[in-house]
Amino acid sequence: MDGFAQGLLAGFNTVDNAMQQRKAMGLREAALAQQQKNADREYQMAQDEFGYKKELDARDDDFRKKEFGLKQLDTQARLGMERQQLAMQKETHDFKMNNARYQQRIQQYAPQVHMAQQAIQARDYEAARNILSDVPDDVPLARILRDPKYAQSTVSAGQKLYGIMSSPTSHKDPMAALHNINENMGAISPLFQTEADRAVGQVDAKTGQKIISAQVSHIAPVPDKNDPNQSSPNDVGVFLKVKYADGTEAIRPVTENRSSDPRDNVKRISIQGLLNTASARVADSHNYLQYLQQPQGLSLIEQQKLAAKAAVAAAGKDGGDPQVTYDSMMGAFGNKEYQQKAQQTQAAKAAKAWAGDDKSKLAFTQGVLAEMPELFSPGNEKQLEIYFQNFTNENTNTQEKLKDTSVSGWADQLRYQREQQQKNNDFLYGSD
Repeated sequence: MDGFAQGLLAGFNTVDNAMQQRKAMGLREAALAQQQKNADREYQMAQDEFGYKKELDARDDDFRKKEFGLKQLDTQARLGMERQQLAMQKETHDFKMNNARYQQRIQQYAPQVHMAQQAIQARDYEAARNILSDVPDDVPLARILRDPKYAQSTVSAGQKLYGIMSSPTSHKDPMAALHNINENMGAISPLFQTEADRAVGQVDAKTGQKIISAQVSHIAPVPDKNDPNQSSPNDVGVFLKVKYADGTEAIRPVTENRSSDPRDNVKRISIQGLLNTASARVADSHNYLQYLQQPQGLSLIEQQKLAAKAAVAAAGKDGGDPQVTYDSMMGAFGNKEYQQKAQQTQAAKAAKAWAGDDKSKLAFTQGVLAEMPELFSPGNEKQLEIYFQNFTNENTNTQEKLKDTSVSGWADQLRYQREQQQKNNDFLYGSD
């Protein structure tokens, strides 16, 4: 029995040990499986965390890039504004320096101008010209005595301005007078060309372009000093049409500092001052042209020498035409042949520019140049358009009528109208 019991116990122990080992193995496998699960979960969590951090870093990086870009744009904008402000300050400084130099020139040549005026009062224009021979053109009297063509344009402009200001409408309605002046500014602007020329050479702070030419475009009301809701009865603003070196054009107001800074106020210019300037300039030009009409004993050879000298001077200037200058000055001396020649030359140039390639206009200019070349003179733009409209209307009836009126018929009509005008008008000075 003891042996059996011992054998049974040994077998039981063996089975129990096997079961214990199997159970322990199962627990180990379960533990390993749990460890694998834990490891997989931790790996997935680590991977998710890495992906989240990567996405977060990408967002942060994108944000930093945008923030940097905005800061860079802001910096560039500030630098651009500072550069523009500096350019405007330089523009203002340049004007002040140019204005100071201009005032210095005026003061420098004031004694010569005074001496020339005394010579003019004594009717010694030759002495006056010699006195002002080295005075620049921005001194109006010097330019008048040096350039009869400019003097004539000044007189014509003065006649146009006087005609507007003396009309009954102008006395009743100042705004109507202002409108009429602006409508005819092309003919009136030579009166103030020396002032407009002061803009030439300036550089626009916004575009960096240099102004190569300027002329008065129009004048406009400015607010009254005491009542901003009303227009000033005494002052106006002056606007210039300027052309830049790149060929573009713009309208610029004459400001207090002559700059393009929006904060630079439009300069208030006295109406009476403008009229006084115009009156004095017209009187100087008119008297000088009268002197040229009566050469005071100058021989033809002396006249030719003076005209040749002026032609040589014109040849040295950009765009100057020596032949036109010679003919113009000889005409100013009272030589009718040269007066007609100069007028025809100027009219032909104006007609060519006006007609272009338009066949109807080219046909119209043939008769006009033969009978009424003065239609192409500055200030006659409206008359020119009226005549051309009449010409066009008459030529729309039949083709045969077109052939008749395009040259000979239209020339006959112009010849008749020209004869009527010559009975009542003096094209050089008007009625005194």
